Amino acid sequence: MRTKDYRRNQEEKKKKKVVNHDWFSWFAPTPTLIGLKAHTPKNCSCYMCGNPRKFFNEKTFQEKKNEEY
Repeated sequence: MRTKDYRRNQEEKKKKKVVNHDWFSWFAPTPTLIGLKAHTPKNCSCYMCGNPRKFFNEKTFQEKKNEEY
């Protein structure tokens, strides 16, 4: 069973990774933005970032890959 220390360490590692990413070239890395970016990597659900099934009635990448075999 994972302990609270382990989960805190994992979260800290994730936040350090986010701070070093290029995403903050436009914004100042405030603690709120760091936390948001660490927990939700995608900022939007537009047609470019979202599920292709929802916007274009297409199959997802995994479904297309599965049909090849």
